[in-house]
Amino acid sequence: MPPSQRYPFSVIRERLRAHQTTALDFAIGSVYPGLSEPLAKLVGDRPELALQRAGGERLDALVEAARTFLSRVYGIDADSTDVLPAPAGRLAMSALAACVLRPHDGVLVTEPGYPAFARVAVHHHATIYRAPLDPERGFAPRLDQVGDATVKVASLNYPNNPTGALLSPSTLEELRRLLAADAVIFNDAVYGPLTHDGPPESLMVAGERLGIEQPLLELHSLAKLFALGPQGLSFLVGSPGLIADLREFTEFLWGPPSALQVELSLCALEDEAHLERVRAFFSDRVARLRQVLTAGGFVPYATPAGLYVLCEAPELVAGSPVQSAQQAADKLFEAAGLAVVGWDAPPHSYLRFSALCQDRDLDSLSELLSTRGLL
Repeated sequence: MPPSQRYPFSVIRERLRAHQTTALDFAIGSVYPGLSEPLAKLVGDRPELALQRAGGERLDALVEAARTFLSRVYGIDADSTDVLPAPAGRLAMSALAACVLRPHDGVLVTEPGYPAFARVAVHHHATIYRAPLDPERGFAPRLDQVGDATVKVASLNYPNNPTGALLSPSTLEELRRLLAADAVIFNDAVYGPLTHDGPPESLMVAGERLGIEQPLLELHSLAKLFALGPQGLSFLVGSPGLIADLREFTEFLWGPPSALQVELSLCALEDEAHLERVRAFFSDRVARLRQVLTAGGFVPYATPAGLYVLCEAPELVAGSPVQSAQQAADKLFEAAGLAVVGWDAPPHSYLRFSALCQDRDLDSLSELLSTRGLL
């Protein structure tokens, strides 16, 4: 999307706020599994921790808990110096861009793909190259269309938002051939553990298995997995030299987290049972949403991971022709108050439905699709 356009999710949130009593929110959603009992008890018993800075020993404990989590969930064998806690995912992306990119450096992103890093990179005057995801190949990126562009950062997002696709070894093999030895391969793995058909996968493990020489960096977050909202910390794991550069850059940029943030993150990282409940919760919601959409006339793509269900945008909505996914999304909202994300990635146009919808909205969507003749 051109940098002159507003961030699309900000526009969607404004639209939802203006129609919050009538809209069916399948664009963003707000339903997460509740806090586990230990997390809820910590918030209730120790609210004063929100006003205290975390001490150095507790930050060290957080790094060790993150290492254990990464090993348990993904099989990542990382040293403590290879893990860097971050206040939030977008701040981690901003640090990467500021630390690595110079004006006119090339940044490779996938289309469709979560737009945050591309937005950050544009403000660092980088040149954006978009690799379209091919639905005929399980949404693997068409890297051949990038040509001979010089790329400094390849920004991936697996499990992918919005397609739910997983990172394939063949994609990494192509990136190894395409990129210079000092180019960074970055993966936003915020939905990493939320795989529905198999075990979670990591860029770090796959890259080591394939002998990738380029620096690797992966972002993990607790906010969505554990319903911690702004209290949820993120952390980066990556190649030693790159993490060292990021640590030096951010030590004067990031203030220390609160003691409450650190204690909540420690509790979440150590709660193996809750993570499995979270995975089951989202897998069930994705399956229910797919069932409703299929019964209502949509044809969802496979959803191996993540929180969203992707469909090809229809050519008609409420009897009127539409020329793009955004037009289809606008028409669905105007005709029925149904909020979805329109994602145009020529030659394809997609609609993204969020499984974070309210149960009552899911029931309303089922009735709407069966009675209103929207498609």
